[in-house]
Amino acid sequence: MNKKQKHWLREGISLLGMLAVVFAIRSSLFEPFKIPSGSMIPTLFIGDYIFVSKFTYGWHLPFSEWLGNKVMLTEGSPVGRGDVVVFLYPLDESVNYIKRVVGLPGDSLELRDSVLFINEKPMPLNRVPQALAEKTFKDLDDARFTADSIDMFEEEIEGKKHFVFYVKRATGHDFGPYIVPEGSFFAMGDDRDYSKDSRFWGPAPLKNIKGKARFIWFSLWLGSPEQEKWKIHPLRVGDAVL
Repeated sequence: MNKKQKHWLREGISLLGMLAVVFAIRSSLFEPFKIPSGSMIPTLFIGDYIFVSKFTYGWHLPFSEWLGNKVMLTEGSPVGRGDVVVFLYPLDESVNYIKRVVGLPGDSLELRDSVLFINEKPMPLNRVPQALAEKTFKDLDDARFTADSIDMFEEEIEGKKHFVFYVKRATGHDFGPYIVPEGSFFAMGDDRDYSKDSRFWGPAPLKNIKGKARFIWFSLWLGSPEQEKWKIHPLRVGDAVL
C-alpha cells in the first residue's frame, strides 16, 4: 500500500468513526424530529424542529433497537402523565407520532364538556387571557385559528401546565369513560378538535415510545399547496416543550 492509499484509508476510518459516534448519539441519546402536522398546536407549530431525549425513560445500548428489541442499560424515569412523547404509531410502526400522554395503564379517562378527567379527578382547565390568545393566533398566522373560531385554555395534568385549543361551538368535546389497558398509554393532541389520536385509533404500547420532547431548536414552515408562503419563528428557538 503506497503513501496516498494509506492517507485515504486513515481518512476513511476517521470518517466511519465520526459517523458511528453521530449515529450512536441519535440512537440512544438525542434525536431531531420535525413537527409535520398541527395536532400539537399551540404547544408545537408545524415546522418546529425539536430534540427528543431518548434516555429520559432509560438508556439503551446504541443500535440495539435495529435488531428488534432495545437492550436497556439503565431504568430511567417512568413515563408521566402530561409528557409530550415521540412514539411509533401503533397502526403503522414505520411512522413516528408525537402526542401528549394523558393516561397510563389502569387509568380511567373521560372528557366531559372539554374537561379531562383522570381517575374521576378533573384536570384544571382555565381560559387564557385574551391578549395571550390573540398573540398566539397572530404567531400562527393561519385562517383556521382566530378568536372567533377557537377557544384557548391552559390545562394542568399532575402539575404540568400546557395550552390546548378547542373549536368554539363544536360538538364532540366528550369522550369515554375509557380504561387504559396494561402495557399501554393513551395519547391526545393539544389541538383537541384537529388531532387524530387515541380517541380514534386506541392506546399505544409503552414500548413504542422513542423519547420525550425537550426543546425547539429551529422553527420554519415552508407553506402548503393552500398557503404558498413560508414563516420563520426565531423567538421559538430554545423554548422548552411543556
